[in-house]
Amino acid sequence: MKRYRHFKAGVPIHVYFKANHSFILFYTQEDQILLFTIYSCLAKKYGIKVLAFCIMPNHLHAIEIASSEDKFYLFHAQLGSIFTKEYNLRHNRKGKLLSTPFGFAPKTVTKRIRDAVCYVANNPVVGGLTDSVGKFRWNLLPYYNNSRPFSEKLSLNKASHKLRCAVKLLDYWCESNSHLTYARQNTIFENLTDIERKQLLDKIIYRYNFLDYTALCSLYKDNFPKVISLLDLGRGNEFDLEDDYDNYASYHKMIKLLSAQGLDFQQCNFEKYGPEEIAKLSSLLRKRGYQERQICKFLHITF
Repeated sequence: MKRYRHFKAGVPIHVYFKANHSFILFYTQEDQILLFTIYSCLAKKYGIKVLAFCIMPNHLHAIEIASSEDKFYLFHAQLGSIFTKEYNLRHNRKGKLLSTPFGFAPKTVTKRIRDAVCYVANNPVVGGLTDSVGKFRWNLLPYYNNSRPFSEKLSLNKASHKLRCAVKLLDYWCESNSHLTYARQNTIFENLTDIERKQLLDKIIYRYNFLDYTALCSLYKDNFPKVISLLDLGRGNEFDLEDDYDNYASYHKMIKLLSAQGLDFQQCNFEKYGPEEIAKLSSLLRKRGYQERQICKFLHITF
C-alpha cells in the first residue's frame, strides 16, 4: 500500500477522510451508525487509541494513536473498504465512495495536539450543527459517564418485549466485536416507538463508544467538565489538512424538505436519477435559497 505521509508510532495523528467530490454521505441515522460501529470494531481490533472523533455530513475527523504503521494503514484500509461495500449495496450504487488518499497529520507538540482536538470537537459548531461541543451526538463527548444524553431513562424491567430483545441482540453483537450492518439495524429498530428508538440509539453509541476520555482529560490536565468548557472557548487550528468548510445545517434542512416531498433517503441514489429528476430537485432547492455548490454536493452532481 502506498504511503502518502510520514507515519509516527505512538503519536497523536489527526485523520481526515471525506466523500468523493465532497458529496454528502450521511443522509440517515443508519449510515452514521454503520460507520461508527465499523470504526469501533476495527479500532478495538488494531488497538487504536482515539482522543477525538466527529462524524460530519460528508466527512470524518479523528485524533488517533497507533502502535505501528501497519496497524494504522490496515485499520483505515478496512474501514474504507467495509463501509464502501455496505453503503454501496444499501444505496444501489457502484464505484468509488471516499476521496483517496485520506489525509492525516502527526502532532508531536502538545499545543498542536490540543489545537487539533479542539478543531475536531468544534467541527459541528463551526458547521452550524450545534452551539456547544458537549451537545453533539457524533463527537461522542455527551457520552462521558452518561448512557442516555439524548433520551429518557431505559429500564429493561419496564421496557417492551421488542426493546428488550433489541438490547439483548445489541449486547451480543457488541461483545462479539461485530458492527451493526443495515440488516442488523433494521432488526433491532423495527416496530419501536420514537421514544424507544432514541433510547436504543443512545444505547448503541454508549456500548460501542471508543473515545479515550482519560487520555483526553490528561492532555489538558483537568477534569472532563472543565475540558468541555475549554473546548467551547476556542475553535482550534489545523494548518496541515485541507477541510471542507460549509454550513452543514443546510443539508439537514434539505433532508427534511425532500422527505416531506416523499423522498425516501433509506436507499436513494442520486447518481442514478435521470436529468429531469435532478433538475426538478435542483429547482426546488434553489427556490429555497440554497447555494449551487450545496445543491451539487447534496444531489451528487460534480461541481
